[in-house]
Amino acid sequence: MHAILSKTEASDLLLFCLKNNKTHFSFTNDHGACFAATADIKDGGTLDQRVVYVDGCNPNIDDDFKENARSKFGTAQIDELFDINILENFIVDENAKLLKMAFTRPAISLSYID
Repeated sequence: MHAILSKTEASDLLLFCLKNNKTHFSFTNDHGACFAATADIKDGGTLDQRVVYVDGCNPNIDDDFKENARSKFGTAQIDELFDINILENFIVDENAKLLKMAFTRPAISLSYID
């Protein structure tokens, strides 16, 4: 059970967090599977957020997003918060191309893929 972020995706998520003074981002598998950061509600009541879906787990484009998320992450609910320094460290590492987060209960491991 793992999820991958590219440098572009991580940068986009980090910039959103910094712009909105957020110190954490999350991973959840409650409706598909995604990394996300949420800011305050904008005027007009819309929620400002940045979402990066795991391949095959986007409810907006993948018809079988639920099955794909269950296949990749199991049926147990995952809702984890991460400090944005994880994104910052990944982005500045010139050798790292991808950030891999592996979810193996009860641990979560992070690794860079060159």
